[in-house]
Amino acid sequence: MTESISPLSIRALQTAPTETREPKARDGERFETLLDRAVRESRGVKFSAHARTRLAGRGIELTEADRQRIERGAEMARAKGSRDALLVMDHIGFIFNVKNETVLTALDTSEMNSRVVTNIDSAVFL
Repeated sequence: MTESISPLSIRALQTAPTETREPKARDGERFETLLDRAVRESRGVKFSAHARTRLAGRGIELTEADRQRIERGAEMARAKGSRDALLVMDHIGFIFNVKNETVLTALDTSEMNSRVVTNIDSAVFL
């Protein structure tokens, strides 16, 4: 025994409403916000080509401990709502863009002795 399907029943199936919901995470935080944070934290701080060139030109090699200090400084700047921060570590300064998670350039002692750094909104001393 076979049953025929009418065009009306097919159209009804094609236009049936589907349930859409915004995914929510714990404590009412949006899933997208949690995902963005997890991705950002997994990537870590990047160094622009310019910053790498500046470090190499000055013979500065960063240890894993140095990189961890920079990561902590970046997190402190992010937590305070900074957009572009000067991260000062020992005798080196790093201009860090929070949104892009990127060290844009590095300053050595002679450059920091000029006592003026522009285009930043915060400074973090590591």
